[in-house]
Amino acid sequence: MPAQNEKLSQFNAIKKSNFRFFGNEEFSARTLGEAFFGFWPPQDIFHLLIGAEGGSELFLGTLYRHLYLEHYETDRLGLSGICRIGKSPRGDLTLVQELNIHRADKRNRGEGRVIFQRQLEACRELGIRRIVMIGRRNRVEWGYYALPRFGFDAFLPQEIRERIPPQLREATTLSELFQAAEGREWWRANGRTMHVPFVYQVDRDQNQF
Repeated sequence: MPAQNEKLSQFNAIKKSNFRFFGNEEFSARTLGEAFFGFWPPQDIFHLLIGAEGGSELFLGTLYRHLYLEHYETDRLGLSGICRIGKSPRGDLTLVQELNIHRADKRNRGEGRVIFQRQLEACRELGIRRIVMIGRRNRVEWGYYALPRFGFDAFLPQEIRERIPPQLREATTLSELFQAAEGREWWRANGRTMHVPFVYQVDRDQNQF
């Protein structure tokens, strides 16, 4: 088992949260986690993976050969995050973030970047190689634009490519579209929720942030 998370010392500002297992799923969760990671991680890592803050509750169990986590912010009594950890068809450990809602007063203060940095550090600690999210656009979510800026990529569906200005139409992925300032500006104004995975390769350049 590796040394007890020396890297996590930089996150001492994160308060301890309540941590519990769903029903009688502790044995199955621990067994699956040890098979994935080679050891059972300290609970701090699970808090980082799901973006938990102080004053929260974290529930862990299993779902279809995945570790399954739910995070609740107790100060507002609301579901804040859902994620799954499993293996891709290629055998890579993958974190799938299905829901991540943060308080409105923090949404425009760079908290998303801070939380993602925490998730990234925890993924590297555990050997998770891919992070998958859905980039949504609505009144409270800007993932469609923020995720590509963080380094996530996604294929552009044909119906979106047909709307792209002719001079940018060679782009087949968001990363290609974002290479040009004009592409970034067009996507910010015209982009929308895409029900395709936004994928981040964890083992890419670690100096991005």
